[in-house]
Amino acid sequence: MKLKNWFTVIVLLTVWVGVKAQKGKIKGKIIEDGTGLPLIGCSVIIEGTTVGGITDFDGNYSITTEPGVYTLISSYISFATQKISSVTVKPNVVTLINIRMKDQAITSETFEITAIRDKNNEAAISHIKQKSVNLIDGISAQAMAKIGDNSAAGALTRVTGVSIQGGKDVYVRGLGDRYSKTILNGITIPGLDPDKNAVQVDIFSTNVIDNIIVYKTFSPDLPGDFTGGMVNIVTKDFPEQCFYEGSISFGYNPAMNLRSDFLSFNGSSADVFAMGANDKELPFSKKEQIPSLFTSPTANTTIEKFTKLFDKEMATIKTNSFLNHNISLSFGNQYKREKNTYGFVATLGYKTNYTLYDDVVFNRSYKDNDKNSYALSIFEKDSGTIGTVEVMWNTLLSGSLKRKKSSYSLTILHNQNGIKTASKLFQESGEESNVAGTNLDKTILYYNQRSITNLLLQSTHQFNESTTLKVAISPSLAINREPDLRQTFYTVNANNVYTMDGGQGGGVNRTYRNLEERNLNSKADLTKNIKQWSGLESKIKLGFNYVYKQRDFDVVAYSFNHIGAGMTYAGNPNEVFFDENLINTSTVIPKGYYAVGAIDSSSIFSAKINITAGYLMNELPLDSLLKIIYGARIEKATIQYTGQKQAANQPEDYLKDAIILNELDLLPAVSIVYTLFKDFNIRANYSKTLARPSFKEKSLAQIYDPITQRTFIGNLDLLETKIDNYDLRFEKFMGSSDIISISGFYKFFRNPIEIVAYGASTPNDITPRNIERATVLGVELEVKKKIDFISKKLENFIVGSNITLTKSEVGMDEAEYLGRLQEARSDETIKKIRKFQGQAPYLINSFIGYENFDKGIDVNLSYHVQGKSLAIVGISRIPDIYNMPFHSLNFKLSKKLGEKKAHNISFTIQNLLSSKREQFYESFNSSSLYYTATINRTFVVGYSFSIR
Repeated sequence: MKLKNWFTVIVLLTVWVGVKAQKGKIKGKIIEDGTGLPLIGCSVIIEGTTVGGITDFDGNYSITTEPGVYTLISSYISFATQKISSVTVKPNVVTLINIRMKDQAITSETFEITAIRDKNNEAAISHIKQKSVNLIDGISAQAMAKIGDNSAAGALTRVTGVSIQGGKDVYVRGLGDRYSKTILNGITIPGLDPDKNAVQVDIFSTNVIDNIIVYKTFSPDLPGDFTGGMVNIVTKDFPEQCFYEGSISFGYNPAMNLRSDFLSFNGSSADVFAMGANDKELPFSKKEQIPSLFTSPTANTTIEKFTKLFDKEMATIKTNSFLNHNISLSFGNQYKREKNTYGFVATLGYKTNYTLYDDVVFNRSYKDNDKNSYALSIFEKDSGTIGTVEVMWNTLLSGSLKRKKSSYSLTILHNQNGIKTASKLFQESGEESNVAGTNLDKTILYYNQRSITNLLLQSTHQFNESTTLKVAISPSLAINREPDLRQTFYTVNANNVYTMDGGQGGGVNRTYRNLEERNLNSKADLTKNIKQWSGLESKIKLGFNYVYKQRDFDVVAYSFNHIGAGMTYAGNPNEVFFDENLINTSTVIPKGYYAVGAIDSSSIFSAKINITAGYLMNELPLDSLLKIIYGARIEKATIQYTGQKQAANQPEDYLKDAIILNELDLLPAVSIVYTLFKDFNIRANYSKTLARPSFKEKSLAQIYDPITQRTFIGNLDLLETKIDNYDLRFEKFMGSSDIISISGFYKFFRNPIEIVAYGASTPNDITPRNIERATVLGVELEVKKKIDFISKKLENFIVGSNITLTKSEVGMDEAEYLGRLQEARSDETIKKIRKFQGQAPYLINSFIGYENFDKGIDVNLSYHVQGKSLAIVGISRIPDIYNMPFHSLNFKLSKKLGEKKAHNISFTIQNLLSSKREQFYESFNSSSLYYTATINRTFVVGYSFSIR
């Protein structure tokens, strides 16, 4: 081809591409206003043209057109036509226009609406709440971005009846981990912390979240094992347009960051990536048996070889701490072809937090032997410093394919967490201690590497306008590695002389623990829409769910004994592993420290659970104002256990795939939703749910916590908890996101599980135990309102508060009642009723906000507190332990920059009141500190961008 012809082709292509690139898009979703469900096959056209589109089975539409200002017309049989004017289309920009279609039976008008700038998507969450068959609350991705939350933990503190304990654990309506459940995209996954029943919500960065919905009532299409609430975290999977988002923030706490004396220990470069476990693993196979000393010369040589293989680092160090930092990036897009639409989202997040408590205290106390004395006697007191560096990173990859009547998506999520903790504590022993008069100098080095990998494959199939099938399958792998938990306990006498007296609590110990949990969750939901007798649409839904979990837990523990002449100790934990102090078998009589230990068979266990469930439910409108939702779920659960008792010497002490739980449960539910007048609903609900004991609880294992120094002792005799739930709610929706609601609820528990002190002589041991019954009566109040009704000058201000008040009661069994009666003070009256363990009496979340969209300014002041709750039930002379309220007052100021306000800078102050984390023993007319740590204020500066 001649050069001139090539030039002509290039010019034409350039012009064509340039013209094509100038077009813009209008996209959105069309839903039925009465139900919130997507409308399939709804027509959307640009007025005066034939340019338009048809909604797919998700209710989504897309129109490509020239830049300009248009009027959209949306029409569908049996629905009133909608006209949306002033829709502005810009070159290479996606304009989002969502439409709600009203039933023509209610109105025959043609609605005319002017399109305005979408300031946030709280209206969408408000609409979901209003139209849901469940009693729900939630928060949108836009609201999280506006407030500037970095994780789901921060976002959830703004949801009615929800609080976050320890920055990661969800409490709904004051009920803790056991009765609150966290799921991901409607699927149960394991958490990073094996001690918890629910997933810790701080692992989910807000850059991967589309919205969070909190279910407070049960319906048969939901898992049956929640009572307080179920948190569903929905991740991004199909972007409406190309986007690039990123954020970076730095936090400074004067007591914790930029310190030159931060307590830690030497690790490896892999710690920075939360992957330091390999460098700390046992230097030989766990199956290797260390022989007994003096059994043979070969045995002695083997002992010396193994002993000298251990890492010699046992001491803490003083090092530099840096700023807390949090970085996240995300990218997504969709591509439309003739028959298919493809979408993808990729995210990556990384954060590091430094925590230093240099005033931490752990006390163990008893009631006085003298019944006339109210004072609590300190059994042991630990005080000192704990430093923790926590690294977490996560990545999410999601790809989606949407066809005319089906869609498919694949999501891969990985979370990696590394926690490096150094403790330097001094234990003072009280008069009643087993080592009274002797103090201990404790050094504990602990590294915990945890990870979750989850794969979710989902598909949706629209067979016709009335029948939809949704299928999902999700395998997960959770790994928890605790390599080389190192403890060096010196005994210290009154003259400050250091020894290593095992009889007085001294010694050197190293423990290696590993947990692996494999999950498989699959579900299928079939929905059929039919017309009831008056022509209103009724929905029949049925489905199947299968869950399989298997957990393997193993422990290898070693102690280090000394043989030969006594040592002189300087108090340096590294000295035990100096070459000259380790065993030397080349001498006539071996001397020095040597390792003793092997696999701890009594704490090893393997457990698996199979849950098979099916359900049938019907959403039936009796008329345009009254709807009833009823149905039932059947769940069959079996737990098998392999392990052995602590002192196993009989055949029955060894269990091999023993069935320790075998339950078939029928879980009915009925709800009534009555629209008394426009935007005012009355909801009533009854349901039956359950709570199963965790693998750790229903076991024979004894698991030591190196931070609190408590030992958790499993209970193989635990029963499943069954709960009757009653709810009543009145809700008034005002405007796009304003709401006033009041709810009442009552819960009756059969065989609830509580955490109690294990025995009167072991204040450091706890165990789960069933009690006969418990009740919780509560009320919730939520108000969120712009205050422009006071004055137009206040139109940018919004205030909100949600308050939950509860009253809980437990009927004590005879053993507990008699035990409390026996240790009652001389003028104390013992009642058979007490508070329910884990239930907070009140919960308050309040905020005042200022938002000026035109200037890009957001200001938010928020306050959160949860009332005093019973943490551990006492026994005999061991008093009850209570979690004390933590008053969290936080301030945030953010400013959007740029013509499109795509950039945002922010300044945050967390814990303005410098509140402490505290737990107290409480007895009659007396209380005593159990645990305290000062948090102090944290100052955070951040930058984020969102380019679309």
